Amino acid sequence: MAEVKVSGRKKRVLQYVNNKTNKKYQLIVGKRGGISYKSPGSKTRRYMRSACKKTKCSSTFWKEVARLTKKKN
Repeated sequence: MAEVKVSGRKKRVLQYVNNKTNKKYQLIVGKRGGISYKSPGSKTRRYMRSACKKTKCSSTFWKEVARLTKKKN
């Protein structure tokens, strides 16, 4: 499940929560709207856009993804 977490003052952080293992990963949005995370100790990133689409992410999550994509371009 992916969610938007507010940390600090006016700072929104996208998170992926694995309910099975109870781990949280910070998501990064790319220039073209790709969503990915890098687990510690791994060399490559895991792309999560399709997994986020399959789960029921909130509309605020997708608005934040669009905002971050626009910000990078």
